[in-house]
Amino acid sequence: MTELGIGRKEILSQRERLSDEQLGNLISAVGNLEGKAITLLLMEQGRIYSKGNLYHKFMGAQEERIGWKPDRAIPFQYCQFSLLPIGLVALGEKDHDLKTWGYGVTPYGEEEGIPLAGLLLDFSEKHPEFSLSQVFGSTNSPSQPKNIQTPEGETEFKSRSPILRLKIFRKLIAAKLPIRESDLASTIGENAGMIGRHLALLADSHIISYESIRKDQPQSFYALSSEKPNERLTQHSAFSSLTEKVYSFFLNLGPSKQITLEDITDSLIAANSEMGKLNKQALKRRISTICSYLAKQHYLVQGKFKEGLESEITLSDTQKATLLELVALINRFQGQEPEILEEGRRKAMKIIHNPHRVSHLLRKAKESSGRANKLSQGEGADFVLSLIKEHPGASVEDIFKFQDRKPRLSMANIGVIVHRLRGNDRVSVSRRTVKNRFTAVDSEREN
Repeated sequence: MTELGIGRKEILSQRERLSDEQLGNLISAVGNLEGKAITLLLMEQGRIYSKGNLYHKFMGAQEERIGWKPDRAIPFQYCQFSLLPIGLVALGEKDHDLKTWGYGVTPYGEEEGIPLAGLLLDFSEKHPEFSLSQVFGSTNSPSQPKNIQTPEGETEFKSRSPILRLKIFRKLIAAKLPIRESDLASTIGENAGMIGRHLALLADSHIISYESIRKDQPQSFYALSSEKPNERLTQHSAFSSLTEKVYSFFLNLGPSKQITLEDITDSLIAANSEMGKLNKQALKRRISTICSYLAKQHYLVQGKFKEGLESEITLSDTQKATLLELVALINRFQGQEPEILEEGRRKAMKIIHNPHRVSHLLRKAKESSGRANKLSQGEGADFVLSLIKEHPGASVEDIFKFQDRKPRLSMANIGVIVHRLRGNDRVSVSRRTVKNRFTAVDSEREN
């Protein structure tokens, strides 16, 4: 047995294919964070590790190249909350006299956990642009648990992010793209809101490409086309007079200025008292018909999204190649091919005996760990405010892109922080397009 951990026997017999529930449990345990996978690899067969022992091994595996120095309890907690519940480690007595308890790797951990950890750590190394937690998401789940049967006995299963993310990846690489969020959710059999939250996080990490209309945005807007025809405007047959008024409104508005149907209607009513006598919703429907007509004639351009098309998911060539690689790897592991299991063990051994590789992977885990890099409420507000001061007029999406910290705050978190800053009169808001734009109040006073 080697000093660092795995010096494991070869297990080449064919095992039964893993169910999606078994696979989901394994990825949740060791596949969604480099630190958890390395903790499992450090544990030698037949030994029990106390909290102090495991932390010492965790730090010793990095030697002088310290990529992450976590709280002393972290490796032990990985065992307690992730590896133990599905049977990759077991609780044991380390010292009977001192009544010291700890964790040791189980046969299931040897046969399934080690190979998967090796395969996914190797994948993580090949893709430095994102971490395993960004790929698979959090282990935490609000779903109700159920018991499932495994070759090692009965264990608990909860529908968590990792297995849902894998379903998303499998559907996307096989689908005709682009695809709508609602259509993807329907094929997977999950709630569209739930799928949308995962898509947004995956897009934040550039693992997929995803755009959608946020709740605070209108579904449809128009702008004057930069390639509008030179010939005289052809009136809509049913609304000739109104067609001229709508088009004149856009000419006065200027190029690139996007405006919603609601705003067009309100502006025309304000400029024409006769229109104010009409039913507003009926007038808005007429204006919608005219704008659609003008867009087809290339006088206007319509925003990307409209009613019935509120989202779009696609993959760049690089993104698709990465997901194809990952899904193929996991499919082979789920099929329990002896060759892929042995390949995973070999890769695990090479990684855990190379301090530079261990340190590099743990640095990735640290940088993507919300726990290791969490900002306090005050720090988050100061950070977002500093970006707004550097970039007056920035939208929430702009602020997200301007970040240089890891992990980046999500757009949802930035939105909450900006809302709080507005409530405290620390930023002001203007609406130049469909997006709110923010400026620090101090910056306005200086100007």
